[in-house]
Amino acid sequence: MKFYTVLGLLAMLIAHTVAAAPIASATSDGVTVTLYNEPCALAAVVNLPNRATWQEKGKTIEGCFTLVPEVSAVMAYFSDKTVVLMPMQVFSRVQAI
Repeated sequence: MKFYTVLGLLAMLIAHTVAAAPIASATSDGVTVTLYNEPCALAAVVNLPNRATWQEKGKTIEGCFTLVPEVSAVMAYFSDKTVVLMPMQVFSRVQAI
């Protein structure tokens, strides 16, 4: 099952769409982390290629992420200096509207 989760998230990252859109999200304890199929917007971050957001209490914090398939995880860094390593299994695919 881990292999298919990794494969699914990798496929979503590789797939290119016309407009940048969320591809997966995870919610826990009032925090929602959303992963996007667009480049990271934080100029200081060079090793986390894709955009992520952290939403909590009505506030959105920009960040960047990458997949770490060796441990079936998503690594993310946010502009408030929060660093997270989350299991891929907690993310659900975001459905296009």
